[in-house]
Amino acid sequence: MIAPEHESQAEVTREDQNEINRFARLLNERIETERTLKMRRDLVKLHEDAVEELVLVDDDEPVQHVVGDVFFFSPKSEVESSIEQQKEKLDAEVSKLSSELETIQSEMATIKSRLYAKFGKSINLDEDPE
Repeated sequence: MIAPEHESQAEVTREDQNEINRFARLLNERIETERTLKMRRDLVKLHEDAVEELVLVDDDEPVQHVVGDVFFFSPKSEVESSIEQQKEKLDAEVSKLSSELETIQSEMATIKSRLYAKFGKSINLDEDPE
């Protein structure tokens, strides 16, 4: 509960409520984007590890790799090429998601500063620590 001396007497207008709702949607979007970004970065790391493991394989030895739910034996060069293509796609996704995350955080900061300027301590836009 907020102490009476910290309460602001500002009236909540329709525009204020729209901004509060927008902030909440952006918060959910940011959380989901962060989760997706972490998963993509983990996949990039797995692809990098796979490329490092392929260095240990002889050039003429077939390599088993997965396509969808099926494992195939393919030449090492083909597998390396496939992994590199997948890694490039993931790198592009990571870059796009990072850019989206920056945009979301920037908009959230703008909304947060406007709302705190109007309502002071009577509004809490900070996340609860988990």
